[in-house]
Amino acid sequence: MDSLMSDFVSFLQYDKKVSDNTLQSYSRDIKQFSDYIDNNGMGVCSITKSDIMSYVDYMQNLGKAASSVSRSLASLRALYNYLLLKGKVGLNPANKLKMPKTEKKLPQILTLNEVDTLLNQPDTSSSKGLRDKAMLELMYATGLKVSELI
Repeated sequence: MDSLMSDFVSFLQYDKKVSDNTLQSYSRDIKQFSDYIDNNGMGVCSITKSDIMSYVDYMQNLGKAASSVSRSLASLRALYNYLLLKGKVGLNPANKLKMPKTEKKLPQILTLNEVDTLLNQPDTSSSKGLRDKAMLELMYATGLKVSELI
């Protein structure tokens, strides 16, 4: 598994050119999966859909967040697509597995005092302070997200 894993990580890094965060996350997910299948006497190329479902149950029993389980499934799907491409497996056992539902969090709302404090933070005696004040006022007045403003 170690050589397949390092080949897969190299494929992600050099061929797919994924971000460093994605590379680290996928590497960690694949390592955890590798440890799981080693501890259960399974081989990476003989994994079935039910084995992956058992792994999902295992992660949920460990208390992993739904978002972490979903990302791990995405990592496994990518790994088995790679193994399929290389002819190591005949099908991707992670395909068509349902991702766990992730809970949506409601945004927190600032009180009027917090808004007032925020809007009065920039030092308006400098050009940067004026810019920051204008940006905060625009975000507050229009409901823009920071990413939308930038």
